[in-house]
Amino acid sequence: MAKDLPVHPLLAIIPECEPWLIEDMADSIEAHGLSHPVVVQDIDGVRTLIDGRARLRACQLAGVEPTFNVLPADTDPRDAIFRLNILRQHLNASQQAMHATMHGMESRCPGLQEARVVVERNSTAVEPILWGVVRLVDAYAEVQRRDEQTRRNKERLVSLPAVMQASVKAGEIELDDAMVAAGLEESQAGEDSCPRPKEAQPQGRLNEDGPEGAGPPTPPGSSLAGRAGRHRHLRSL
Repeated sequence: MAKDLPVHPLLAIIPECEPWLIEDMADSIEAHGLSHPVVVQDIDGVRTLIDGRARLRACQLAGVEPTFNVLPADTDPRDAIFRLNILRQHLNASQQAMHATMHGMESRCPGLQEARVVVERNSTAVEPILWGVVRLVDAYAEVQRRDEQTRRNKERLVSLPAVMQASVKAGEIELDDAMVAAGLEESQAGEDSCPRPKEAQPQGRLNEDGPEGAGPPTPPGSSLAGRAGRHRHLRSL
């Protein structure tokens, strides 16, 4: 019995049947025989499994020698894997659409357009969809939510005075803070309307070492003599 038959890489990423399904299949094969042969193809001289992982394992459990259907050498294995494996009952609609998209196959699967968008713009959701953890509709909705937020933020930005627009684009203040400071929106946290910098920066000062902002802030406990010395230095500039 072919126990070490290599699996085609495109077939390997498709989730397998639940163990209980394979056990039920083994019972059926033991009682009635294998109704559908295991599909293989000789690729670069190696007989490779194209379809029938569950049937092959069920045959092994049942102790039945499987029969094989060998595909012609000119058959595209991607097409065969898609036709024989993607459109299966144990794959949900999201998985079918995503597998079809990832394999680059033309199909009538619903959701192909949404799957392409998710692949391009929400790629972290692709693998969870393939394994049935995330629904395609939810991953696509996240893309739409981001688009709507981007559109809304653009509208908010252009409503600001030009100077504040420049500050937001330069990263000097957050858009939310700028909207509050301009009186266009209310603070969500009941805070004052003073815009906050994205990151707290040290207080600048003039000193002998460089221009404003060069060097650490003046310590709170500086002596009056030290301050007077700085004042004399400023008057001499």
